[in-house]
Amino acid sequence: MENLADALLNFNDISDLTAWLQTNDFDSN
Repeated sequence: MENLADALLNFNDISDLTAWLQTNDFDSN
């Protein structure tokens, strides 16, 4: 989850964050 935490720090726009989350399917891990 370190990558997710790091990503959160880098996203200023919630829509960008949502798009990133959709790109990275955590449910499959």
